[in-house]
Amino acid sequence: MKKTIGMLLCIGLVVGLSGCGKNNPGDPDTVAAPTALTLAVAGADSLSLKLTWTASTDTADGYIVYLNDEVLDTVTACEYTHQPTELGNYEVKAYIGGTISDAVEASSSLETATPGSKVYWMAAATAVGNSGYGWSTVGSGADYSMSSGTAATEKAMTDFYVDSASVAKGTDKIISPDNYYSTWNATWFYNFSGNVYDTLSVAPGWSQWKNYSEVTAVNNTIVLYVKDSHYVKIQITASNSTGDHYIELKYGFQKIAGFRRLK
Repeated sequence: MKKTIGMLLCIGLVVGLSGCGKNNPGDPDTVAAPTALTLAVAGADSLSLKLTWTASTDTADGYIVYLNDEVLDTVTACEYTHQPTELGNYEVKAYIGGTISDAVEASSSLETATPGSKVYWMAAATAVGNSGYGWSTVGSGADYSMSSGTAATEKAMTDFYVDSASVAKGTDKIISPDNYYSTWNATWFYNFSGNVYDTLSVAPGWSQWKNYSEVTAVNNTIVLYVKDSHYVKIQITASNSTGDHYIELKYGFQKIAGFRRLK
């Protein structure tokens, strides 16, 4: 339940506390902010977040938890579990009496980008460009070579490649690297038809995931489950199904491992 700051400050906060801190006598001019706020997935459905932080160096009465500048709750422990319906910026502030500290912050928002490079069909007649693509665990993406001599560091970064014949002849596909070399990262795909990238809020359950996905049309939206348990949504922004074959994309990468919320 959300609580207003007015409610917090107007109530005489005389609370016997344990764990994170306890009452200080008097009302100080300043309160040291908590530090090291982290967000980790929680709950069986992977749609809740557990916030943890390091206590204020002052013996705070408690902590105020915010999401996108709205008060979520006040707590006395250095942790809080929340199931959000939106992404955004969490803040935690310490308080003693009516004095509130500065905030420590952490974001659940996606890392988004529209890469400038094309990702080419691996079986193209000429080697026009790289045919693999992948992300770091903080959501930076890049294209990578799929040649047999590719260095292990590049193989470790590749999350999908573009081809058709490797899974079945026919339309172009984005394919999990483990279909090519068993030692490469396994990636799973869920394909949506139509332009739903901007409204797609939650990665789907596991009933229809595959290790490849058809590239059916521009604006096709695909959700990926990539290495280290991160969800990514991509939209095919351009494709060429003749000649060298390629796709262009934009993406939103959820940096919190295992967290299914994408909007």
